[in-house]
Amino acid sequence: MTDVTKSVKVTFAKSLPMGTRGTFMHDGEMWIAYPAKKNQRIFTIVDRLIGIHSAITDEMIRWINARPGDADLVQRVLERTTTARELYQELVTEKTEAAIS
Repeated sequence: MTDVTKSVKVTFAKSLPMGTRGTFMHDGEMWIAYPAKKNQRIFTIVDRLIGIHSAITDEMIRWINARPGDADLVQRVLERTTTARELYQELVTEKTEAAIS
């Protein structure tokens, strides 16, 4: 696909919950545009959340290994860790797709 330049009517707003943004219609679809700095901050926050989750997972595994007698608790934590890892992988995939789409 090649770049296309078009002129469209854009509505700018600063209301909650999305804050500063512009909205416009393109090919029958509503688009939302954010200032470049805001977009960069959003992706930075997502990167930090991904990193925090990874660190929490590592710490939980160390904690479980240090207390093997907590079998019931270990099982519940491992179940939640598995769910969290699945969500983490989805988040990484969705962030990548959003960044390159």
